[in-house]
Amino acid sequence: MAVVVEILKELVKKQFNEKMIEIEHEVDCIVEDIRKAKSPGLNTKKAMENIEEAARLKGEVDKTKEDAERIYKALVIVKTVYDATDKSTTIGAALNPVAAAIGYATRFLIEAAKKEIRDLKNIIEVIPSLSKNFGEFLKRSRGRIIVALAAAALKQKSSKDRTNMVG
Repeated sequence: MAVVVEILKELVKKQFNEKMIEIEHEVDCIVEDIRKAKSPGLNTKKAMENIEEAARLKGEVDKTKEDAERIYKALVIVKTVYDATDKSTTIGAALNPVAAAIGYATRFLIEAAKKEIRDLKNIIEVIPSLSKNFGEFLKRSRGRIIVALAAAALKQKSSKDRTNMVG
């Protein structure tokens, strides 16, 4: 696979998938602790900080996508140059065996450039939807913590109200 595409895939995997798993686990533990009437304390603060950090990293991935688009445009230009070189060496190959060898090597470069362009275009098209989904996941995670804290506060208040009514 193409080098640039591998780098982008690893970046997306690291920033989105791994962070998503980590945040989801933290949020699940916090919500469970809140439901069991345990104090989540520092865990909540830590989870919210991780969510904020993940949102910042999401911005970095979006910036990297813009860089990848610039690389994509450069590769399209390189492919055009390779195509022109291939045409000129084809003409020269009729008279010169060295030009024929260069033309043959150029065809390999053209195929490699085409594959790189195709793979890079595919990942560039996927990143916006992954980024959007990750952003929505972060919003849902924040919301789950807030809802759990609100439910615990409401439960505590109603319990206190019942105690006041009895006593």
